[in-house]
Amino acid sequence: MIKELCSKLGIPKDSAEYLEECLFKILADKTCADLLLKGEESLFEGDFRHDAMLEEISSLSGIHLFTVNLVFVLYCARSLLYVYRGQGLSEELFCDTMHDLACKHRECVTVYGIDGIFTLKWYNRFFLCKLFAIGRLQYGVNEYIYDDWRGIVKRGDLVFDCHIPSSGQPFTPEAVEDSMKRAYKFFKERGELKEDVMTIICHSYLLYPETLHLFPENGNVRAFAKLFDPVDPHEEPENPNFWRIFGKQYDEKCGFDGIELNTSLRRNFAKYISDGGKMGLTYGVLRFDGKKVLD
Repeated sequence: MIKELCSKLGIPKDSAEYLEECLFKILADKTCADLLLKGEESLFEGDFRHDAMLEEISSLSGIHLFTVNLVFVLYCARSLLYVYRGQGLSEELFCDTMHDLACKHRECVTVYGIDGIFTLKWYNRFFLCKLFAIGRLQYGVNEYIYDDWRGIVKRGDLVFDCHIPSSGQPFTPEAVEDSMKRAYKFFKERGELKEDVMTIICHSYLLYPETLHLFPENGNVRAFAKLFDPVDPHEEPENPNFWRIFGKQYDEKCGFDGIELNTSLRRNFAKYISDGGKMGLTYGVLRFDGKKVLD
């Protein structure tokens, strides 16, 4: 039922078979099946309050909550494909966009050793068709949240937020430029980009100025960060993005016990954090005219 979809999205075969077994177990229990169906219906109505429902399914079925999360999204994604078709969106775009599930599944296996996802709310915009993968990056339509940027962008103005899925695909400047060109064309054709210049924003730990020097000097991350004008960089004392570098959640008491410092990037961040440094987030802004990033 969802095994074929898993194959299209790049979820490994053994995991796909286990996830399908979990779905059949959920559907075999009337209470769980009713909850799943009600959850799917509410999802497409824009109601994303699923935490209690999925926790109940997990409790009744004995399946880990992270696994239930992934099964739920995969189950609903079958219907999302028909929504795409109804909007004239291709199956290729659907698979490119929902490949994010394979990325998040891989992250969950790395961090927790569980077939599942621990970032359920991230998928709300996917089911509203408000976030798409276009080339190397993902884009959504949003509003600018600060008062003013250089007298050009004001609070509430239309912007396009971009995200970097952990797909393992090349993150070169060329791949980023190609993605922006394709996104410009895509949103122009959809009528959502009404101006000649596209304002792109990115909210990421990768843009945080205090840790940018920890990445390779001539590497792809620094090249990407330099495209953006940083707005509101701020420290995050609990290091919530720690797992993106080290594959484990941050635990101040345990430090780096059990973590392999097997790359220069990990060693750089480990020294920085051990010396009292904190990771952070930065909201960045750039303007793209369809061909190049404007100064």
